[in-house]
Amino acid sequence: MHLVFVYGSLMAGFGNHRLLCGSRFVCEAKTAPKFTLVSLGSFPGMVRGGYSQVHGEVYEVDDQTLRQLDCLEGHPSFYRREQVRLDTNIGGVEAYILQSDVAAYDVVTSGDWRQFYESRYGRRSGVFGNSAANCPGDVFDSVQRVQERR
Repeated sequence: MHLVFVYGSLMAGFGNHRLLCGSRFVCEAKTAPKFTLVSLGSFPGMVRGGYSQVHGEVYEVDDQTLRQLDCLEGHPSFYRREQVRLDTNIGGVEAYILQSDVAAYDVVTSGDWRQFYESRYGRRSGVFGNSAANCPGDVFDSVQRVQERR
């Protein structure tokens, strides 16, 4: 099993979360304040360097799910899966780090993609609403917790 930190379209309530529906939600977490989060339009990228704590979720995934995530993220050329330090006591967590120059992209200064996305695009049906309806209990419960925070 592998621990993966997700911070964008793979988080509960977003479209790509369907890839994690069979995975165990571990916790919400933030990175150490050593990253920059940028908007690439409808999804973010996290790069090393900077002073932001990136907000996200940790999931325990099996080998098959990890291969699917690698494919989605274009590992290792577009994003590279690397170990990151989080504000939890959990070690051995990996995240997808963007491998491109980010000078032309908007910086998400808060480090919180969900907050940025909602402020820019609003809460649209199918993005934060029904996308978790087919997920098993643990993941569906995590979606409910995230939605209740708002």
